[in-house]
Amino acid sequence: MLGDESSRLGFLMDKLGIGGKELAKVLNVHHSLVSKWRNGARSLQPHSPYLTQLIEYFLTVDSARKYERIREVLGNHYPDANLDSKETLSALLGRWLCHNPTESSQIPLLGARRRHRIYQALFEVYKGNEGRREIVLQLLDMALSLPRGQEIYMFSEEDTSWLVEDPAFLATWEEKYLELLRKGTHVSIIHTTSRDPKLIVQTLAQWLPLHATGCTSPYYYPKSTGKPFRIYLTIVKDKAGLASTSVDGLSRELYTHLYYDPVTVQTLQRMFMSLLFESRPLFDRVDSRSFPEVLNYLVRLEQKPGDNYFYNVMPFFSTMPRDLFIRVLVEGGLSTSQVEMVLPYYDKLNHQFRLNMAGKRYRYILDLRQLEQSLLYPSTTSACDRFPHLAGFRINTTSRHLHEQITYLVRLMEANPNLEVALTCQPPMPRLGRINLWLKDSSFMALPGPRADGLFTIDEPMIVHSFWQFFEEFWNSLPSIQRDKNWIKKRLLGLPRHSAAIGG
Repeated sequence: MLGDESSRLGFLMDKLGIGGKELAKVLNVHHSLVSKWRNGARSLQPHSPYLTQLIEYFLTVDSARKYERIREVLGNHYPDANLDSKETLSALLGRWLCHNPTESSQIPLLGARRRHRIYQALFEVYKGNEGRREIVLQLLDMALSLPRGQEIYMFSEEDTSWLVEDPAFLATWEEKYLELLRKGTHVSIIHTTSRDPKLIVQTLAQWLPLHATGCTSPYYYPKSTGKPFRIYLTIVKDKAGLASTSVDGLSRELYTHLYYDPVTVQTLQRMFMSLLFESRPLFDRVDSRSFPEVLNYLVRLEQKPGDNYFYNVMPFFSTMPRDLFIRVLVEGGLSTSQVEMVLPYYDKLNHQFRLNMAGKRYRYILDLRQLEQSLLYPSTTSACDRFPHLAGFRINTTSRHLHEQITYLVRLMEANPNLEVALTCQPPMPRLGRINLWLKDSSFMALPGPRADGLFTIDEPMIVHSFWQFFEEFWNSLPSIQRDKNWIKKRLLGLPRHSAAIGG
């Protein structure tokens, strides 16, 4: 057993016959840095950019002996660990190299009479929101180091402050998940509805761009557990698991446990599967490449009773006159047959829209800055921004088209008291800045960003209610001037024009 914990790297280098200059060349660092690691003057950190390279190189060097020397070292420190897989060796080797000297490395020996009834396993405990963020990134890095085709399971009833309170972490978190999804990892996540409505909106807004990749399976848990405690799970299938249980009114600090041992990981997976058995799919996905399916859905949504909220970067196409709509399609490159296929749906949708406006409220929340920026260029937005129902086609509209639509929107506002518009320079929530929404009080449609290849439709009552309540509160929180019809009309008609569009 190694006595001097600060020289673990040096011990392993000697064990594998690796010199300092050789390792420095592999890592592309100065040999003095390796020397500091080796003599303990500087310690390796879990998120060091060199740790993954070190682990991979040590495993490569020892691979000819089937990792015999590394198994021997890790076996002395983790006697109950299953060291059969390269992934487990990689994970434990990282833990061993970054080991805190104050941590006990011994596992108490069990009496021979009791050993067959007891299973002991090492695990790590991370304290607070910062500790949760640290171990989540470590787990994602481990998943990224694995071969393609991994699976991740997620469930959480807890508060999401640990996820959203640090913008830098949140950006890194999303980037790593997107990288995992591009690498072929599949994520199954169960969202919960037994939480504060603002948390429901916050969580779904965070996940919708990831769901838009088509590499996730989102579900919702339809009922409250009725228990005073809340569970958190993130599991890399058969490799590692994070778990936490907090008690309402009693848990003053968040503690997250990291497990690698197969017995505990399998237990966590069974917990997830029991929750999954009672869960339901979160949304229906409408493939934007299927024209009839998308357009039929939009007509059905308009035919549903109820008031409406729209959050769009640009005005929705139902506020566009028919002749302008045709010109946009033709100038955007659609063939005559494609235009003829689209128009009947457009006519049905707009006929229903005008009928509904007589008795139902339509509230549009538009991004003023995005409008101003789009109007500065002769060619503006694509189909995915202004025409989500035509996302199968790349249609580049012009600032002239947009000005015509804005003028028509103002006329509609003047003629219909139930059509209201609010202008804002900030999205209702940072994550919603990339999502187009059409919300009714019974269901809603979301297009999560311009790269989404489909629409998402959600009918679950608690989720719809949460979004409805969120937008009601946001609308009422806006300064009254930003909802005043006369001010809105003046601002819309006074939007800048690109020089190429003037007189056009």
